Amino acid sequence: MNSERSSTWWVRAKKESGDVFAVVGLLLIVAGGALATAFPMAATAIIGVTGALIVAFVAYPWQKNRDRTLQKENERREIYRRFLQAANGHYAVLTLAHQSKNSEGIKDSYLSLVTGAADLAAYAPANEENDVLKACQRYHQRLLEYGTVVEAVCGDERAKKFIEKNPDRYPKNLSSLVKKERRRAFVSIRMDLGETKSEAEHAATVYFVATPREDEK
Repeated sequence: MNSERSSTWWVRAKKESGDVFAVVGLLLIVAGGALATAFPMAATAIIGVTGALIVAFVAYPWQKNRDRTLQKENERREIYRRFLQAANGHYAVLTLAHQSKNSEGIKDSYLSLVTGAADLAAYAPANEENDVLKACQRYHQRLLEYGTVVEAVCGDERAKKFIEKNPDRYPKNLSSLVKKERRRAFVSIRMDLGETKSEAEHAATVYFVATPREDEK
């Protein structure tokens, strides 16, 4: 746990500050100290100039870089919030429609999901360590497949014919598969926002408690 947390902290620290700023600052301090030692009569002026250079070439760029990083993180948080709100809301609508065999409300929640998913493409990272975009896309795809099943249950003939032509895409345990992808997307998002995998997994375990309607599935 400690090594995992330390690794995560180091990666985030480098993103916020950057090795270049640290190296530049160290060089300025060393150079200033050397000049002050070589020219003691001008030590005060040299220290003042060194301080000004550190502010100009290290402190200000570091703060600007950090502000930019924080802004991106805040934007990403908002994108994730909107996606999860839309996706989980759509899943709730589908679950209720499946039980009641009434498709009212599915179209509106689907449009919200499409909008939330589209924003992810511009912000969600897609890398080997934590492919957030892929995890969210898989959750989105399962929701679309489950939506087709629900529409068929509600009497939509086009949905019924599509399922008949593509039976492998619509297994009987599709609702359970949706929940698995929902959990993976949730964990991936929390990891991207700074948590370790074990912390994110624990949060998912605590948060995703099946409702009575889900238990009926």
